[in-house]
Amino acid sequence: SILELGCSGGHQLLAMQGNAGIDLNLQIIRDNKKAHPDVLWICADVTQPGWDIMLPQFDCVTLPELVEHLEWFQVTPLIRKAKQLAKRRILITTPDGRDYKANARNACCFKHRFIVTEPKLTEIFQICREDGWWLDWKSDGVFVMIRCDKQ
Repeated sequence: SILELGCSGGHQLLAMQGNAGIDLNLQIIRDNKKAHPDVLWICADVTQPGWDIMLPQFDCVTLPELVEHLEWFQVTPLIRKAKQLAKRRILITTPDGRDYKANARNACCFKHRFIVTEPKLTEIFQICREDGWWLDWKSDGVFVMIRCDKQ
């Protein structure tokens, strides 16, 4: 079972045959419900309390290109919440801003609240490793892909 936070149009969730998607945009959620009524679509702000109250745990919780759209202080609680909702795994992807000149096109966007630099990436890794979770990651120079598995 898969839950996607910040699902937008649901393209990735549907490609993974996921079960539930959450997004802040009401119109997108309405469109998703019409096009794919077999998936649970929830309109909610994942940075606010209470959005997860009625949700079960999922095998995997994904945060694709989401964290850079938040204020930095919101990243830690959201990753911790994703870990609470995940039975086994969380997946996080974000533009790689460590070589800003080489990746300015992807890392710099008016919708992004911060750029993932080496110190920020280190902090994300620390949050992911809390409570004995195992972390693996890679970067293709454009995006950082992080996998956290529950031990």
